[in-house]
Amino acid sequence: MTLCQLSKQIFIVFLISLAMVGCRDRAKPPEFDRTRAQLTSLSATLIREERTDDAINCLTKLLESNPEDPYATAALRKQEIRQLVETANELLRKGHFNELDEHLSNVEAEGDISPELLDFRNAPPALEALARFCRRMPWETSKDLETNLETLVPHLPVLNQSETFKDFISFQKQQLEVLRRSEWQQANLDILTKLDQAIVTQTQQDVEKILRELKAKFPQNPFFRYGSFSTKAEADRLYKDSEGLFAGRLAYELASSCRWSAMPNELKGVVAGQLAGGEGPVSLSGLWRLGEQRKNNADYLKLMARLKGKAPNPDVAKTGIALAKATNPKVFAPIASANALEVTNVLHQIRLVSTIGNKTNKTNAKEKK
Repeated sequence: MTLCQLSKQIFIVFLISLAMVGCRDRAKPPEFDRTRAQLTSLSATLIREERTDDAINCLTKLLESNPEDPYATAALRKQEIRQLVETANELLRKGHFNELDEHLSNVEAEGDISPELLDFRNAPPALEALARFCRRMPWETSKDLETNLETLVPHLPVLNQSETFKDFISFQKQQLEVLRRSEWQQANLDILTKLDQAIVTQTQQDVEKILRELKAKFPQNPFFRYGSFSTKAEADRLYKDSEGLFAGRLAYELASSCRWSAMPNELKGVVAGQLAGGEGPVSLSGLWRLGEQRKNNADYLKLMARLKGKAPNPDVAKTGIALAKATNPKVFAPIASANALEVTNVLHQIRLVSTIGNKTNKTNAKEKK
């Protein structure tokens, strides 16, 4: 064997030895971390089931063994925020506003405040405003209701998160329109009653003054449609028309009485026949004109009894005069008599926690992928 061949063999042996050393130094593949996989899977399940406390415990264990785990770090932070929000929501639901304020202050001091938690700062004032609103019910006038509705306006961004509140406030606005309608009707009735008294007991000048007031305030009052009939057919038509209008019968009798002196005798007889029908006139003026036409002392005696308050006025419901009444599509009676704590139940659908939970779950799912 030559020196050259020997050198080649030595070189080959050296390369093989070097390769074998490299094989021995290569790191083994990492073993499968079963505990980590189990904790990761369990934490995802707990988050999905909204078991916040259990999820926090599970994620804490995961981070103890794997401090750099990005999923566990992000998910734990979100669940801690969720836990703080759940506590705030429970205090809010119970109406423990002082405890809620203390809870939020502590969170802020520790630097854990989040936009979701800041939402709760506005909730106690909103609920207190709603409680004051409910304590003032029921409403006597539309002005009272309108004024109190205005006190809720600054708090609507919070209150409108509740579907129950939306139904409640919708009903209150309906009540406002009903009250306005009722007050308008009552004001019409009051001025017609004043006119009735003036026709019988006061001067023509007093009557004309009231008529000007009626025209200025209530130009659509049915009184003004009943002042120009000249035939029996027109009288019958207008009389029938009056039965379907608010205070229509009273307005018809007063309009007829105001133009009585200029009315032909034949037409007076037609109107008198109308007045005598049913339970008789609903107005003092009607009794007066009926007595004058029939020359019947009994009609005058009824008139005097009514004027002296010794005889009851006709039943309002039987005269076509029916004040507007509210229709209640939902039962809110408990709210009307509730205390501040009970009133907070109106907002049981605020559910800020579930909103945060949904956001957290979606984020965790993305991070886990």
